[in-house]
Amino acid sequence: MRALCKIAFLALSLYVLFGDTEGENATPIGNGVTVNASLFYDDRYYNISQKKKPKLNITEDLLNVLLLAEKYLHSQSVMVNFSVHTVQQRSDYLVLKNNRIDGAQTLQNMTQRAADEHAPNNSVWYHFAGYSITGSLEGRDRSQPLLSDIATNGTFCKQPSAAILMYYPGSNNTNAFVSATSLIFGAKGRIIYSPEDMKAMNETFQNCEKLG
Repeated sequence: MRALCKIAFLALSLYVLFGDTEGENATPIGNGVTVNASLFYDDRYYNISQKKKPKLNITEDLLNVLLLAEKYLHSQSVMVNFSVHTVQQRSDYLVLKNNRIDGAQTLQNMTQRAADEHAPNNSVWYHFAGYSITGSLEGRDRSQPLLSDIATNGTFCKQPSAAILMYYPGSNNTNAFVSATSLIFGAKGRIIYSPEDMKAMNETFQNCEKLG
């Protein structure tokens, strides 16, 4: 977990120093689109948070991450807004193999549970993981054995969506959250958007208009 935090911090630092600003100059997309977000975390995440940051309020911390992610997306001309449905400890949908989260199976369980609970098609279930995450990176331009995040690809406003991500408690690092959300919107899961990413996300948002 400490190594992950250091890697994520380095990635954020490199972005601040050298990151392209394609999205900042793009035509805004996603105006009027709302993400109905549910934030979950497992018992192991809770235990890590209590050990590393005993005075940290998990609910407030996760809500702050979402707010920071929303601000970042706006800075990149992705003008969606988030509405939080719930923040709670939950892990009944997790599939663990060798003490790691099976990303694909868990995402399938999450979206099925969301549908069973009548979650709307603009909903996203986010799981903050205390376990390592494994899975394939469909729709991404990179691959690695352990993931910082994994999510359903281009599913937003078509069906309930889901994401699993690593986040070090209290770090305010939004990289994994933004990356997973971007993949759900139809981009390649990056935090800096190409014109192709903006086009793909805008096409996804057209499905949201049909919901109204």
